[in-house]
Amino acid sequence: MDLFAHLAWSYIFFGKFVGLEQLAQILFFSVFPDLIWGTPALFVFVWLKIKTGKGRFLIHEREGWIRTLYYSSHSFVSVLVLFLFSSVLTKSIYLSLIYGWGLHLLFDMFLHKGTLGNKPLFPLKYRINGLTHWTEKKALLINWIIICLLLIVLFLGLL
Repeated sequence: MDLFAHLAWSYIFFGKFVGLEQLAQILFFSVFPDLIWGTPALFVFVWLKIKTGKGRFLIHEREGWIRTLYYSSHSFVSVLVLFLFSSVLTKSIYLSLIYGWGLHLLFDMFLHKGTLGNKPLFPLKYRINGLTHWTEKKALLINWIIICLLLIVLFLGLL
């Protein structure tokens, strides 16, 4: 899913149930998996564009280390390791990480199909090929219609 959809879904799921500080952390972690691989991929894309005049932003489909970053950031194994580390560091159960990052991974498991199918237990080889890809027009339209309807319901206080 796109970053804005991840943010919207996280707000829909958690906005009414947590305080503002925790919501901000959940929103951050809801986009964090894509920032982990996307930021280096953007730099590689710009560098290749400048150096060769060619480049594709979806470079993680081909590049080994960016693909590894992608799969690592979309793995429940990584979530668990960072959750344990951050919980020990903060001396509390750091649920914001689980809520935001976990929701991101759950959505992506169903909305990433084909070459971007998820490996939710990476580095294990287990792979899930989603139901559709989030960039398909029908999936995008349905996703944003549902998001808009739920946000309207939330803001009107009907939920």
